[in-house]
Amino acid sequence: MYKILIALVCLSVFATAQGKKTIRKFSIKKETETVTEGTTTYKDGYVIYNNNGNPIEEVKYNKDGTIKKKTTSKYDKNNKIIEEQHYEGNKFIKKKIFTYNAFEEKTEELTYDAANQLVKKELYKYDKKGLKIEKKIFDGVGNLQQTHIYTYQTGAKPTADE
Repeated sequence: MYKILIALVCLSVFATAQGKKTIRKFSIKKETETVTEGTTTYKDGYVIYNNNGNPIEEVKYNKDGTIKKKTTSKYDKNNKIIEEQHYEGNKFIKKKIFTYNAFEEKTEELTYDAANQLVKKELYKYDKKGLKIEKKIFDGVGNLQQTHIYTYQTGAKPTADE
């Protein structure tokens, strides 16, 4: 049981201990996580925050101290994420670019590989209330791969199959 719990803790990549509100309230700039297994203690990872409490660098380590995963993030003036860069170890693997509409709703997410080639495009649509109603996923050359439709039930008791 103890080993399963440790494994789950180690698998929770980039989960922060504090919420954004608390991070801003106490002006937290860096959060470091260490793990102790028996008599062994190691640094599991860290998160660096900007002045608005947004994570701008997140690193997870292997037990031997080498970098397992790293993500860097950029935000716009409205604190919306606009770019993420992902690494495995020190190797750059992908970049994501996010676009928003005038209502600050994400409308597009582009994923590029290490060679800066578009590999995935996600498009989002919203209704007049601002509820996401559709997400379309395309491959890098524009072929539609999936369409997700979102429906919402309000008022009455929710039904299981609607």
